[in-house]
Amino acid sequence: MAIISTYPTAIATSNDLLVGTQVSTAGTQINPTKNFTIDSIRDLVGRYLVTGLINNLGSQASGLDFMEWTSNITSDTQIPIIKLPTDVELISIAFTWMGDTALVIGAGDQVAFGIGTVPSGSNPIIANYTETVPLFTLTQADNGTYANNIVANINQKFNAGEQLAVVGVETGNVQPNTGELSITLLFKSL
Repeated sequence: MAIISTYPTAIATSNDLLVGTQVSTAGTQINPTKNFTIDSIRDLVGRYLVTGLINNLGSQASGLDFMEWTSNITSDTQIPIIKLPTDVELISIAFTWMGDTALVIGAGDQVAFGIGTVPSGSNPIIANYTETVPLFTLTQADNGTYANNIVANINQKFNAGEQLAVVGVETGNVQPNTGELSITLLFKSL
């Protein structure tokens, strides 16, 4: 039988198959050889987390809270943004309040967070921001708590080159809360 030592080069597509071994589970064949799609492998390993924080919730005079990705923007009108190097899908997010005290959110007050875009090459200010999808809202129901949650199944696609921002819009008279609201975003490469 001939032994093939070289194979032609090809560009993989999402439905192409790779041969591998699936680790056995109780009651199954011991380590069977299986075919795996490129998509299934990408779904398994092509995900990454991005984190940021909202510093001192409700402290901006503008009534807006901006998620800081990696550094603090000095002006309270500038929105911190990231530019995407590749197409992605936002799968889910998680958030948690970290403060010396629990949240203080009065009756009728709320902060509604969303993720959106700022056009490439434009000034990253609220006038240039367009919300793409709402994420979560902190309300009086979160008063006195260290609010935290996971929001699954967002499934919002963004394109390479887009500039993303997470913005919280305050309604009512949200008083400053000393602490940080951490936000973690789970992206999948497309």
